[in-house]
Amino acid sequence: MPATFEFPEVLCRPAPPPEPPAPPPALPPVLRALAMAHRIQDEIHAGTCRDLAEAARKLGVSRARVTQLSNLLLLSPTIQTAILTASPGDLQDLTERRLRHIVAVPDWDGQAALWARLRPKT
Repeated sequence: MPATFEFPEVLCRPAPPPEPPAPPPALPPVLRALAMAHRIQDEIHAGTCRDLAEAARKLGVSRARVTQLSNLLLLSPTIQTAILTASPGDLQDLTERRLRHIVAVPDWDGQAALWARLRPKT
């Protein structure tokens, strides 16, 4: 005759629910700023906002801040693409403030030279 065992109720509790997955890592601020600049531009082109001043009012930020964000659109398409497609870890040391001297250069070749010195290591 096989032996039967009875376990106390304490040992028969159901397993606890699994831990929820960890939230995705936060996007680097420079990536969020460039994405916001594109969003503002899209809103203006779509007619949702008349101008940067209205975008600033809707976002609850100053006109100066919206201008700073919009100035990121003066970066060459190559630099913007590099920022938008970089892994978040590659952008940790890159700040919007560090990009402002590149934005001030009117030609894309000059921007590329400065970006090559500033660019996060990939």
